[in-house]
Amino acid sequence: MTRLRELGARIEARQARIGVMGLGYVGLPLVVEFAKAGFAVTGFELDAEKVRAITEGRSYIEDVPQAEIVKQCEAGKLHATTDFNELAGCDVINVCVPTPLTKTKDPDFSFMVAAVEEIRKRLRTGQLVILGSTTYPGTTHELFLPLLEAGAVDAAHLIADAKSGVSGAGRKLELHLMHGEVSENFAAYGVTGHRHWPEMRQGLAQ
Repeated sequence: MTRLRELGARIEARQARIGVMGLGYVGLPLVVEFAKAGFAVTGFELDAEKVRAITEGRSYIEDVPQAEIVKQCEAGKLHATTDFNELAGCDVINVCVPTPLTKTKDPDFSFMVAAVEEIRKRLRTGQLVILGSTTYPGTTHELFLPLLEAGAVDAAHLIADAKSGVSGAGRKLELHLMHGEVSENFAAYGVTGHRHWPEMRQGLAQ
């Protein structure tokens, strides 16, 4: 059985631990939907106030009912933390950090670069890493994947290459592009009602 099939089996059995990096308007609804579907979910966030709010059962996103956060936390399905060492225990990692535009209208990748570096330090065989942040087509292949392989030291160089259309060679990770079908597949697992779900996701599996 391949590593992806093994992971698929763990997802089917609700045994996979899901990690979501960034608990904003995309990440918070996502962790709640995964928890409602029966998955154990860890939300990673730099803002300690957001982590405290979730731990105390408070919602700071209008679309996310406070009662649902309380229910999933009490059930032991939802956990929020500022400790990125817990990434090592996640089977699936969704990156949902912001990518705001700069004054020159270029995407600011600093949050994504920081998130990738945290993942890279703890990356292990059998993990699936998904880029869910809003960005331009090609970011996963041209920037996200090389960053995971090369590390933050080369971040500035890789960002420049990505903007110029240069892509690296000698991939160590597998790239999987999924058009629309991610929503359908996770809907089969009970992950529904998340209106912010993108129509395209790209995942990396080692």
